[in-house]
Formats: sequence, C-alpha cells, structure tokens
Amino acid sequence: MSKFDAFEMRPMRRWIDTDSTEVFEAMDESEIGAPDENENPIEPYCWTVFGHLHGGGCDSIADCPTRGMAELVYSALSGKKDCWCG
Repeated sequence: MSKFDAFEMRPMRRWIDTDSTEVFEAMDESEIGAPDENENPIEPYCWTVFGHLHGGGCDSIADCPTRGMAELVYSALSGKKDCWCG
C-alpha cells in the first residue's frame, strides 16, 4: 500500500527571507504571466509534485524546472494523464 492516496502539482514561488532562509510557497495558476511590481511577467520558480498522505497532510516528492516535467512525474506516479493543480 502506498503512503499516498492522491497526487497534485503546483507552481511555486521562491524568495529569500530577512534571515537568509530560502522560502517556497505555492502560487495560484492565475498569477502566472501577471505583471509583478516592475511590470515583468510572474513565472514560477519551479513546479512541485506533492503526494497526499492517508492521515492528512502532504509530502513534496519532486521539484521540476518546467510544468511539462512535473506532468511527466505526476503521470508516472498517479497513472493519470490529467494533472490536478490545486
């Protein structure tokens, strides 16, 4: 039995916190391509594939440089072609 009951992938943003800690946060897909404060289009830092745990919560499985690569990982893990981006 797998420790995961479902999988998902999400675009991620990255920044360095005031104490020099690297921080990652899931983005909403509607943010991709929108202008930032300098009018540059917002792009994800990476796409992360997550596995949902049976008891709740999730684990990060893979950080992928492109959506296409994340879709391949998702498909290999889930056996599904359609990806769910939460």
